[in-house]
Amino acid sequence: MGLFDTIFVEPSLIDELVKDHQFYKTDDGYYSFQTKDLDNALNNYYLEKDGTLFYERQEYELVKEADRLKPFSPLFNPVGDPVKENTNVSCYIQFYDFYTTEDERLFYTFKAHIQNGKLVKPILIHEIEMTDLKKEQQELEKQKKIWAIQESTWQFKVSKFIFDVKWRIRKFFYPIISRIDKLESELRNKSKQIAESQFNNK
Repeated sequence: MGLFDTIFVEPSLIDELVKDHQFYKTDDGYYSFQTKDLDNALNNYYLEKDGTLFYERQEYELVKEADRLKPFSPLFNPVGDPVKENTNVSCYIQFYDFYTTEDERLFYTFKAHIQNGKLVKPILIHEIEMTDLKKEQQELEKQKKIWAIQESTWQFKVSKFIFDVKWRIRKFFYPIISRIDKLESELRNKSKQIAESQFNNK
């Protein structure tokens, strides 16, 4: 999927489009969507009630290695409170989210026209993708049964045996191949040094 940004939309701008749906809302009441039409740097943007698009600027400091107590501790800590800055951008922004019902998964893409940092037209529903969960589950069960049959065939068993043998051979010869590769690289580098030395001494 790659990186994206988050855009928080003030409810009054989009309530009429989403009032019968189950989209996520933050604790402070904004709808939260992802977009790939801005920086794609995990930044936060806010589309406010008056249509202004703000960028949330946050300063960070590097965490000293001695303070990283856990293997996946953050490398940076926020410094101070975030500040909202007017973007003054002109672009079309598509943002999206999904939710599931008992029968369907619905993926909504919305579109906003921003000019000089301001929403100039009402937000629109750009696209709706619907997945029938019952059909999806049926297809999954079908693929599981096909895979079970495939595993039982002699062709698959022979191909698996070949793969296992091939893997064992590669594992056995890897140290030798690695040494040969290293020797080849060293010889090539040495030949380059000799050639450069002879050329420079002419």
